[in-house]
Amino acid sequence: MPEIRQALNRCSLRFASGRGWQRGLVGCLVVGWVYSFSGNRATAQITPDATLGVERSVVRANANIRGQTADLIEGGAARGANLFHSFQEFNVGDGQQVYFANPVGIENILTRVTGNTLSNIRGTLGVDGGANLFLLNPNGMIFGPNAKLDIPGSFVASTAKSLVFENGVELSATNPQAPPLLTISITPGVQYGSNQPGSKITNVGKLAVGHNLTLAADTLDLQGQLSAGGDLTLKATDTVRVQDSVANPFIASAGGQLLVQGDRIVDIFALNHPTSVFSSGGDIVWRSANTIGGDARVRAGRNFRIEQLDGSFGNLSSPKDPVFEVAGDFSLANYTGASLQILAGGSVNISGNVTINGFGGAFNDSSVTLSDGTTVALNGTTRPTLDIRAGTTGFSSIPTPGTPTSADISIGSITMRAPDGVVFLTNQYAPNTLLTGGAIAVGTIRTDDTFGGFVGNSGSVIIDSRRGLTVNNRIDSSSATGNAGDIRLITSDVISLVNSVVTSDTSGLGKGGDIDIKARQLLVSDGASIIVSTFGEGDGGSLTVNATESVQVIGTSVNGQTRSGLLAQTVEDSTGNAGNVTINTPVLLILGGARVSASTFSSGDGGNLTINATESVQVLGRTADDESPSGLFALASGDSTGKAGNLTINTPQLLVSGGGWVSVSTFSSGNGGNLTVNATGSVQVVGRSANDESPSALFALASEDSTGKAGNLTINTPQLLVTDGAEVSTNTFGSGDGGNLLVNATESVQLVGTSADGQSVSRLSVDTQGTGKGGNLTITTPVLLVSDGAQVSAGTLSRGDGGNLTVNASSLVQLIGRSADSQFASAIYAQAERDSTGKAGDLTITTPVLLLSEGAEVSATTFGAGDGGNLLINASSLVQLIGRSVEGQASSRIVARSQRNSTGKAGNLTITTPVLLVSEGAQISATTFGSGDGGDLTINASSRVQVSGRSADGEVPSGLFAQAERDSTGKGGNLTINTGRLVVENGGQVSASGTGAGIAGNLDITADSIFLSNQGGLRATTAAVEGGNIRLKVADSLILRNNSEIVASATGTANGGNINVEAGSYIVGILKENSDIVADADRGQGGRITAKAPGIFGFRKFIDRRTPESDFSANSAVGLDGSVELNTQDKLEDQLPTNFVDGTQLIDRRCTPPKTGQERSSFTITGRGGLPPSPNDTLQGESIITNWVTLDSNVENKTPPATSTPQNSAPKQLVEAQGWYFNPKGEVVLTASAPTITSPGKWLPEASCNAPSARGQ
Repeated sequence: MPEIRQALNRCSLRFASGRGWQRGLVGCLVVGWVYSFSGNRATAQITPDATLGVERSVVRANANIRGQTADLIEGGAARGANLFHSFQEFNVGDGQQVYFANPVGIENILTRVTGNTLSNIRGTLGVDGGANLFLLNPNGMIFGPNAKLDIPGSFVASTAKSLVFENGVELSATNPQAPPLLTISITPGVQYGSNQPGSKITNVGKLAVGHNLTLAADTLDLQGQLSAGGDLTLKATDTVRVQDSVANPFIASAGGQLLVQGDRIVDIFALNHPTSVFSSGGDIVWRSANTIGGDARVRAGRNFRIEQLDGSFGNLSSPKDPVFEVAGDFSLANYTGASLQILAGGSVNISGNVTINGFGGAFNDSSVTLSDGTTVALNGTTRPTLDIRAGTTGFSSIPTPGTPTSADISIGSITMRAPDGVVFLTNQYAPNTLLTGGAIAVGTIRTDDTFGGFVGNSGSVIIDSRRGLTVNNRIDSSSATGNAGDIRLITSDVISLVNSVVTSDTSGLGKGGDIDIKARQLLVSDGASIIVSTFGEGDGGSLTVNATESVQVIGTSVNGQTRSGLLAQTVEDSTGNAGNVTINTPVLLILGGARVSASTFSSGDGGNLTINATESVQVLGRTADDESPSGLFALASGDSTGKAGNLTINTPQLLVSGGGWVSVSTFSSGNGGNLTVNATGSVQVVGRSANDESPSALFALASEDSTGKAGNLTINTPQLLVTDGAEVSTNTFGSGDGGNLLVNATESVQLVGTSADGQSVSRLSVDTQGTGKGGNLTITTPVLLVSDGAQVSAGTLSRGDGGNLTVNASSLVQLIGRSADSQFASAIYAQAERDSTGKAGDLTITTPVLLLSEGAEVSATTFGAGDGGNLLINASSLVQLIGRSVEGQASSRIVARSQRNSTGKAGNLTITTPVLLVSEGAQISATTFGSGDGGDLTINASSRVQVSGRSADGEVPSGLFAQAERDSTGKGGNLTINTGRLVVENGGQVSASGTGAGIAGNLDITADSIFLSNQGGLRATTAAVEGGNIRLKVADSLILRNNSEIVASATGTANGGNINVEAGSYIVGILKENSDIVADADRGQGGRITAKAPGIFGFRKFIDRRTPESDFSANSAVGLDGSVELNTQDKLEDQLPTNFVDGTQLIDRRCTPPKTGQERSSFTITGRGGLPPSPNDTLQGESIITNWVTLDSNVENKTPPATSTPQNSAPKQLVEAQGWYFNPKGEVVLTASAPTITSPGKWLPEASCNAPSARGQ
């Protein structure tokens, strides 16, 4: 090699055409017409011509060359380091050995044939030295089967007509002259001229040189073996044709670069013999203006590329099966043919299309282990196969290692035009880990039968990428005539689909293909989608995504017409079932109107959609035009009869916001699937769409005209937050039943606020708006918080019955306030809406503590013909209602009601709790406003019921009410209270009333004690013929103070109600405080009062009128007065006895704390609230102070403060009781002085006092 480079530096030669040759030695070889090896010409003749004069060439026979007898060519014209020979004929016969002498200093031997015959080389042609040999014969050359080269240097055979040197001197074979007597230099980068048209070089021998080997002609016909220690150049101005045979291989081997160039045609078929190969230690280039036909095994130590004459990538066609092993990069424009196998140590760049027409015959079949540990069998001889492996070190044989810089694969498009094919692209096979890059980018891969134009199973696609994988257009393995192909996309980096499609559908009898994706991150954006569908009888395939970092499905196409998505579906008119969609990833993000869906549009069942996200699932926003939500869907759509699949989400965090949806729904006769969310951290459903028209939502829906049942929605999470107008719901709009909604939250459920425009509430609901029955709503959590206008509801808006609503909160249920504009109450309700005929469901709340404040509401209501549901509250510690809304227009309340214009009955309201507190204008009521009967209100409070105060403006009393309101025709319900102690004070009211045409309910109270104070009242009012009775059964005492009253009254012609009081101890009033017990009437007969107690104190008995003092009264303004019957052991006392005990006088004030060691007595009074009811109960406070909020009311229970006429009588002295004793009848008698008691004996030693002078202090 060094001596060649030195020679090239000293010499310069140029061919007549001036075309450039960029590498190695300069030489031209023109091959003439091919003559048959069996022709009758003598081909062993070497005849020098006379063009060199005295420097003519001389052939010396029988010379000893390297110990062998050979013909030695001597003489010639020496010019510097170059030696020129010129022959009339030049042939080497069979067995003949012809060598050129190599005088000292000669580096290049240039030989021309000036005659008209081609050169037939059948024996050995060599150089007796290290010089390079150039053979120029415009007539052509034939290298026979026994031809050999013994040239340590380089050999150039050319059919060029002449050589034109740098100084313009021409050395011509067709116009021969002696070379000028000057130094001719041959420089690197010399140009080849045009070859003699029709000239040919044929080789069937074994030609090998130590350095470079060049064959150049108009046509090259190569069937033998070519070997160069340096570069191998095969150039034809027209055609290069390569052919092996079963018996004889074709081998082209170069230690350096290998070039095959046919300006018009390159036609290579070298797969008949198993050892046929193109092999190089450097680059291999196949170059032609047209598509190259190439069936061969290629092994390149560096790069391989197909080029056009201008250097741009060229095309390759192969009817059989080319196999490429390239240590560097592989490049071409387009490939068409049989199975293609490429193993590249570097990158693979196919800028155009790869079309596979069938299987081949030279494929290296193997079982390849993918990066995920699975294996795939590849055999291109039995199955149409595209096998491309980049960035690999797994070669069977490479002459020298390459120097690749990248493992990228870039392919414009791939088309499979035969059934059962496989496309396999990887840079993970035996990878060179030192390489950078490793991304795979493809435009389109079509293995489907429709595009491929074949009948049978569609091909599968397997892509295993080291870095990223980008699909720019479409991967389609669908089938109409067989099974669809599977698609597997694997990478340790990002898979990116941008406005592209990956799909494997079936539209016939065959099964749809499965799509399996494994990546660090999957990005599907700008209208891209991954789809497994069935259009026919075959079942659709499944879609499985495993992403170690995230799955992101984002947006729509630029025109907004196509949403990005991951989809498994049955299409209209198909009968096959859809496949499942499974996504396993830390983070799933669905944004900008994108969707992940498993659906059915036909008689086939929809598939299941399962999300396993170890960090979070986020469903955010809608399309740019706000028309379509981002979402997770399992649907039965259109005219489908198949049932929808289930949607299951397993994740720590689920966030749905900006109008996004998570939904299982049916729009047809098929049943909807179930939606199950298992979130170990929280579920947050936040806000609405940008235009506020659509909520962020989790829902299970049976739509209008559907007949299938809606699925169930189950949420299992520590925390559920629904805020800013978002919704979680199950609904039916059709004849199918609605699904159940079950929320299991181990920490809390919070519903907060309304939409930004204030028109939509945050909601947790189950509804029916069709003929189907609404589902049930069950909430199980320690804490349920509903605030700022949010609502929890179960309702019916049509003929279907509403579902039940059940709340099980192990710590607290708290409802606070109303929406900012007070339009919506924070509420829990079950109701039958206006124009509905279905029954409302029951509402049950079970919790230790229920708190309502600032206008919040719990209700069971009917607005229609259907009955209202029952409302049951079981609070093991406390129920507390406080105040009204911030602007003072609505009370905090618990209500069971039949609304105005409704015909359905209101449900019953039952509260069971130790303590019930109602204050500051809050209310509990069972009411009818229409023709439906009101429900009963029952309070079971084992410790205490306290109704206290009025609203801040004094207009609305705190109260317990069972009412038939004005204009109603239904009966009022009964109000029943069972409690330890009932306290009604500061204007609070307990009332059973009827101001409409219906009969009022009764007020029935059973208590250990009743205390009424400061205008507190117990009322039963009726405007109907009868009703409005009060029954009080008190185990201990009934006390009325400061303008309190117990009233059973009647308006119009109705008779006054009756009052029946039984007290185990006393009925006590203060005469001057004007506290009354009254049964009066307007025009009807006054009621009857019956009071039974051991003692009744502080009242006057006035039948016909009420006085400014405390009275028993049963009068009628116009009609007959009622009656008052008092049953007591003593007469009715209008004032207490003078000997009532004064407790302050019973305390000895003389004693100071005893000295150390002295004993002392103690007496502690804790009060009724100081100890629990039993050792097993918890201690209850007297009241709970909170700052909460209250529900919009149709009718408030407003009663003016009780007024009394001032009296000018002088007050009598009040004598406090100083003691009491039992009389012979066992009755307690209060005394004005302490009784004298004889002690049975001293039980304890006396305590001494240190300061007797302190008495009375």
